[in-house]
Amino acid sequence: MWKVLLSALLAGAMACDGDDGPSGPEDLPECSGPVTVTATTGPTPTFSWTPRCRVLGLIVETAESGHDHWLILTPSENALVPPVTFGDVPARAEETTSPEPLEAGTAYNVGVWRWIGPGHDDREVIGFQTFTP
Repeated sequence: MWKVLLSALLAGAMACDGDDGPSGPEDLPECSGPVTVTATTGPTPTFSWTPRCRVLGLIVETAESGHDHWLILTPSENALVPPVTFGDVPARAEETTSPEPLEAGTAYNVGVWRWIGPGHDDREVIGFQTFTP
């Protein structure tokens, strides 16, 4: 799955509109293109992306095998905003894959994607990062 998402990212998108100026999550613009994803260290990392904007979903998977360790999304809308802490499901999001513990010293990928509509599967990856908790 990750290779498909990575291919979609590399296929290109345009820069994300917006900046860090909005006062609240509802004021953030939808992401319209690539973002830079970051992850903190530790067993429950926090994920963020810049520019700050709204995405459809976030996935954490083992870098080597692509095994999903956590997957959340906001169905049919870009409503997920940074930061997101591993295992904590934000408001308006649904957990599609329950969190599995992350192992220290193991490499994981975190990716975010946006919904581009109109179909349920019309989405594209706009950012990813490899991290080690």
